[in-house]
Amino acid sequence: MAEMTMLIRALQSPQRLATHRDVTVKELHELMERRESKQTIHRTIRQMKASGIPIVEEAGPHNEKFYSIYLALSRFRGAELTDDGFDRDPAYSLVAVLRDSFGIWYEEPVQVVIRFDATVRESIESRH
Repeated sequence: MAEMTMLIRALQSPQRLATHRDVTVKELHELMERRESKQTIHRTIRQMKASGIPIVEEAGPHNEKFYSIYLALSRFRGAELTDDGFDRDPAYSLVAVLRDSFGIWYEEPVQVVIRFDATVRESIESRH
């Protein structure tokens, strides 16, 4: 049960960032019922950004930062901790596999031009 609670708290930050704009560390701290320190939340956000998760960071008053994320986590219906596991191949690199990918497909890179409607401009620009 403790592992499930930790998993739920671990998923709360990205889920909240994906479904709400301009979230502060203080809000995440409250969302987690103050069970995770603000320093841990800051470190987690830095790690998420370093791993390529598209977190948008904006400066607010009094050096407060506002965070947003653009993922489809709002479509998650739930998460379940199981005893299933696997041994990861140490030679496998997700970064290398996804470097030349577009969505779920990966192949040799090609140059394309995609035009988007102006109504999705902010969402598209935040993903580069």
